[in-house]
Amino acid sequence: MAAYRAKDAVFDGELTCDGEVMRPGDACVVFGGDGGGSYAEMLNHARANANNDAWVYAEFTGTVGILLLLASPASP
Repeated sequence: MAAYRAKDAVFDGELTCDGEVMRPGDACVVFGGDGGGSYAEMLNHARANANNDAWVYAEFTGTVGILLLLASPASP
């Protein structure tokens, strides 16, 4: 079910920069690290990560399920 819905995953949180909520038209400047950019760039990045995070969750739960299946004792 999670893999089926992963394509529909959306970011619905607030964008923040250094703990401050960003609004359209804002820009985030990060010194000495990755990240930062305009509100639109950061929103696109957050939306892409929401989709990727859903797929990672689906892959993780599927792997755990397979491992549990393989580790279970054989039926007589």
